[in-house]
Amino acid sequence: MRTFVVGALLVFAIAQPSLAQVVRCELAVYHVSYGLGGRCVTEAVSASGEQTRTSATRFWPKESVSIFMAGGPSSSSPVAGLFYQSEWHDPFQLDLDRMELKDKGRLIIRTSGAIMLVDEWKQLSRDVVSLVFRLHFAPATRNDVAILQTVLAKFNTDTNWNRAGSQNCENEAPSGESLFCVLQAAVKAQFGRYHHAQPAVDLLRALIRERYRARYSGHILVDFNNHAETTIDDIRTLLESAIVGARAEAGSR
Repeated sequence: MRTFVVGALLVFAIAQPSLAQVVRCELAVYHVSYGLGGRCVTEAVSASGEQTRTSATRFWPKESVSIFMAGGPSSSSPVAGLFYQSEWHDPFQLDLDRMELKDKGRLIIRTSGAIMLVDEWKQLSRDVVSLVFRLHFAPATRNDVAILQTVLAKFNTDTNWNRAGSQNCENEAPSGESLFCVLQAAVKAQFGRYHHAQPAVDLLRALIRERYRARYSGHILVDFNNHAETTIDDIRTLLESAIVGARAEAGSR
């Protein structure tokens, strides 16, 4: 792990791209029925330089995308919504991501595959609302550092390590814990529910893709945990490297 720290800092050094691909949505308020609806268009602005985890653009259709939301800027978070086209849809939540109770937090869009930063969520008039967000993966925060530290503490030894983990964590043996299930429990403890696209989880996936391509074929975290060549030291090194990356991305957040 000691020899990887510099590399990890280089990989995760860019917490925010200097140029971001931005999606702008204009929504009409449905006064008679329910919710808000409208269209989203993408500004074709691409970031230059090396693609890092937080500067990589997530999948988004080229054509304009329809959007429906259950509430507006004055609604309590999270607010449920749906991006959709004729053959594609992506449910999401617009949520306030806080580090502490007194912290103002940051607005994010949370989908099944990504967490993205919101630049504007604003009532323009009685009938129109604006939503602007970046098509990039949100950087980690202190919450993600805490999640990864909690997981690392569970793998001091291999005594309770479950070498045959699965995605069904409800059936995890009481005496054994796998990487994915320990991570899932740590995210739930921090946020009250598991988020598949949480930066702490995404950081681990990115490191496994980078360093252990031969150790997964399906579910990255489960396959890596269960691979015959994976050791407890591999898991600890992976988590220590992810903590370095999360701290670099988080800065003061």
